[in-house]
Amino acid sequence: MTLGTHAHHVAPIIAEDIYRQAADAGDADAMVNLGLLLAEAGRTGEAETSLSSVRRRRRQRDQG
Repeated sequence: MTLGTHAHHVAPIIAEDIYRQAADAGDADAMVNLGLLLAEAGRTGEAETSLSSVRRRRRQRDQG
């Protein structure tokens, strides 16, 4: 996710696309990064949705 992390600050629109693709594939780190990017952009509703997905996936993983 190095490109996404770099793009987060340089080109947030590109970073959002990269994070979304990875998040859609189930990458929890990408979901967190997407949530943070959206929150920084003031898109708090979307950010909470992304971060909620991470919490839900982690609970499911921990419950086995």
